[in-house]
Amino acid sequence: MTYAAILRMRLVAQRLVGEKPETPVEVVAGLGAMQSQDYPMSQWAVGLRMKEGSLEQVEGAIGRGEILRTHVLRPTWHLVAAADIRWMLELTAPQIRAKMAFRERYLELDKEILARCRKLIGSALAKKSLSRAELVAVLQKAGIATDDNRSAHILIDAELEGLICSGPRKGSYALLDERVPRSPRLPREEALAELTGRYFAGHGPATMSDFSWWSGLGVREAKKGIAALGTRLQSVKIGESEYWFPDGQAEARMPSALLLPAFDEWIIGYADRAGLFATEHERKIITVNGLFRPVLFCSGRAVGSWRTVGKKGGVGIEKEYFHPVTPAVEKALKLAERKYSTYLYTRR
Repeated sequence: MTYAAILRMRLVAQRLVGEKPETPVEVVAGLGAMQSQDYPMSQWAVGLRMKEGSLEQVEGAIGRGEILRTHVLRPTWHLVAAADIRWMLELTAPQIRAKMAFRERYLELDKEILARCRKLIGSALAKKSLSRAELVAVLQKAGIATDDNRSAHILIDAELEGLICSGPRKGSYALLDERVPRSPRLPREEALAELTGRYFAGHGPATMSDFSWWSGLGVREAKKGIAALGTRLQSVKIGESEYWFPDGQAEARMPSALLLPAFDEWIIGYADRAGLFATEHERKIITVNGLFRPVLFCSGRAVGSWRTVGKKGGVGIEKEYFHPVTPAVEKALKLAERKYSTYLYTRR
């Protein structure tokens, strides 16, 4: 197997080509979780992977609490299916807390202060949702300092504790127990196997290091997760790297053109991003301060970046090519732009 074949197989796993899910929840659950640092772009990442996705559908699923936006896996925002939030938090929250511990000590956020903050937040959110600003005001009224990024750590702590999650309105918070019914606990071994299976089904073929990076789990845990799946995973070696993927995973032809969102799982879902774009263009996609820009993807390679711009009557696309492109590529990208426009403005 070649690395080019691996990239074609990933397209199918990531629901970028081939059979696509009908609903936003199916997309998110199928990939395990999807990074949502750039909220509008993460919504497009879901819509792009649907059979006929629209912003209205994705916003509706989030508003109804079928999909939650919270901190899970790594210390950053993710979209996760509501049915998965409890077992996934229980599995990955300890790793996130460990990575945040040094900064929390610097901010003088000890266990007692965080416990007090959780109590204040829980009381404030009883039977209602509040914005971040409103929750910060509650903390400040109680004499809790929220400057120097303390408020972000306080809210993330409440998320990791399973107290709060995204609310029905954009940018709002609500109590997790009021948004998602309680469910039986999943033993850690089962949760690890489930997360491992979701990752490789939605991202494979990928390496153990890729899974460790994406999940935030250590290498030992990643090895255990792969071992737990047994023959459900196959592997192939290319050079020194071993790639894992579900038994029977399909391969597809490269799509003609896609407008990949910022922080898309196609790029951020892997520790090793070799082959996704030419080395000389890497910093045009992944900046030195860790931003992942939207990508113009044509026939298996990145040909440039894009961004939305306001225009009379709607939203336009501004493209920046890495090198001159052919009329055929221009035409393919126009079709991809049309798909994005349909996603934005379709009402069902």
